[in-house]
Amino acid sequence: MALDDDSAPGTVDDWETHWHSFGGVLSGSPAKPFRYNFILESLRRAGCRNDDLLLDIGAGTGDFLCFAAEHGCTRLAALEYAQAGVEIIRNRLPEAVAAQCDLTEGSDLSTWRAPPARFAVCSEVLEHVDDPVTLLKNARAFLAEGALVVVTVPGGPRTEFDKHIGHRAHFDPAKIAAVAEAAGYEVVRSGRIGFPFFNLYRIIIYLMGRRVQAQARKDSRAKKTFSAVFRFLLRFDLPVNLGWQVYAVIKNR
Repeated sequence: MALDDDSAPGTVDDWETHWHSFGGVLSGSPAKPFRYNFILESLRRAGCRNDDLLLDIGAGTGDFLCFAAEHGCTRLAALEYAQAGVEIIRNRLPEAVAAQCDLTEGSDLSTWRAPPARFAVCSEVLEHVDDPVTLLKNARAFLAEGALVVVTVPGGPRTEFDKHIGHRAHFDPAKIAAVAEAAGYEVVRSGRIGFPFFNLYRIIIYLMGRRVQAQARKDSRAKKTFSAVFRFLLRFDLPVNLGWQVYAVIKNR
């Protein structure tokens, strides 16, 4: 069952269905390894070692945690809104601590089996919720004092596919910094990455409009070529603050 368009928000937010119908589609995006390399590099620069507990806030089906495991991280934990996502994570990463938790409603620690994390990730989550401040604030219950969190959110215009999967809004560095500060974090830095090739990738997706939803499900040679080309190009984005991938590195006070 596919998601309906953004005129049906109740269906758009049906993540139990979403991860089974779209999880594989989204996993194949060339933007994911680009984003994950940046996140892992940021964590390593902040002192995160392979044996430090790494928490993914809004982990989806565990793509980032699988990436982290492939790059040597051995202690992994996940919080995910949908039980379907949690089950997929447990199948993919049996050694990880994974729990269902609606952080827009509160912080239920009753079934949590991991210590407070010193390092965490919240990647491409906050654009999906009406109140990102509350989500980040509730996540603090799972974090150690002084814990470092790398947040990524989309910038630039929303594509039809973005609307299709429930993006409420896109961000800029000032906006994501304001959200983090309102949730009680110290902002270490915020900015943009992805110029020019991530921007070009997003422009193509934008111009495709609703066609991208049908194309995403096809296992075509054209789709594989497109993905491979951008996986290569995204390695060469320039270190300038002009990209449409927005990030913030924040610290739990």
